Amino acid sequence: WCWLNHLRLNTDKTKELVVDFRRGTPLSPASINGVDLQFTREFKYLGVYLDSKLDWSRNAEALYKKGQSRLYILRRHSSFNVCSKMLQMFYQSMVASAILY
Repeated sequence: WCWLNHLRLNTDKTKELVVDFRRGTPLSPASINGVDLQFTREFKYLGVYLDSKLDWSRNAEALYKKGQSRLYILRRHSSFNVCSKMLQMFYQSMVASAILY
């Protein structure tokens, strides 16, 4: 399909993530133009961590860590007697946007 539509895939940047819940079935590696793709169990795509078991724990961990670091900055700003309107603006733009994405 790619060849017919004049598309070239970069095999150096392409990774293979297999989601298969069957046990003990070895899979042959996928290849593009005779080049085997690199196999990975976890991949970050558009800020979301995907893994071969479709487990969301890694994604939740990263979100928690990002939220904690931004809340720390918010607490530091509040200790400098910044007005509450500015703190709310910071929360909406930096903390809530990261957590709710």
